[in-house]
Formats: sequence, structure tokens, C-alpha cells
Amino acid sequence: MNAPELLKRVLDLTLQMEHAAQMDDWECAVRLARERNPLLMSLSEPKSPEVRAAIERIQTLTIAINQRAETARSELSSEFRAAMSNASGAAAYQRAASL
Repeated sequence: MNAPELLKRVLDLTLQMEHAAQMDDWECAVRLARERNPLLMSLSEPKSPEVRAAIERIQTLTIAINQRAETARSELSSEFRAAMSNASGAAAYQRAASL
């Protein structure tokens, strides 16, 4: 794969990752990241303004995806804690009601 094709593939994978993140499809985002990251690491130092702009776009998208992932993780953790609290409350009621 030549450099322009490689850059295009990395950008395409990043855009697919962004879409997966927007859909909260984190398994897909992980699969895409595993495919993308080695390609990303194989990119050479950007020499043209167009290549630099594309790499900056990839970086910006990656930052946004990471922020979305952190927000989703935090929300899911809160929901899990609330569900566990509700389950504990229901179990306590069942113990008290069966006496």
C-alpha cells in the first residue's frame, strides 16, 4: 500500500471508529482500532500540508472518540452502581418480607 492509500485507509478506519462510537458499538470500535493502529504507526513523517491536515483530522477524531468512550464508561459505571443498589434493596426487602 503506498503512502496516500495508507493515509486514506487510516482516515477511513478512524471515521468508521467515530461512527461506531456514536452508535455505542464499542466492540466494533475496538476491532477497527486494532486494524487501524498498526497502519497509523507505519505512517511516515508528513511532508505536505495536505498530509499534515489529514493526520491532524485523525488526531482530532481520535481525541473525540476517546472522550466519548470515557463518557460512556462513566455513565455505564453509574448505571451499574445504581442497578446494584436497587438489587441490594430488593434482596433486603425479600429477606425482611419472608420473616
